[in-house]
Amino acid sequence: MWGGVLSTGGGATFVGTWEGKLVALDNTNGKQLWNFQIGTPVTGPPITYSVGGKQYVAAIAGGKTRALIFAAKEPKLAGHMPKTPLGGILAVFGLPD
Repeated sequence: MWGGVLSTGGGATFVGTWEGKLVALDNTNGKQLWNFQIGTPVTGPPITYSVGGKQYVAAIAGGKTRALIFAAKEPKLAGHMPKTPLGGILAVFGLPD
């Protein structure tokens, strides 16, 4: 664990690692639900938010700036934004209903 931990009421805990992974764990047994290799260390704690009734989890990672958007139970790239001069990546995952 590197950037912090987020535990949700929906039964999942999210952890960012120095190796560049965002990992989802089951709150009841600690088993891994999925992980996604962002490609650079996850430097900020994961956060959660809702838009239009859809729940998302997001995490900041270091490196060149990109925004990665995911909307599937298994993390799959849904799109990305061009690099900016600020540095960092914002990875966003849509959570299953």
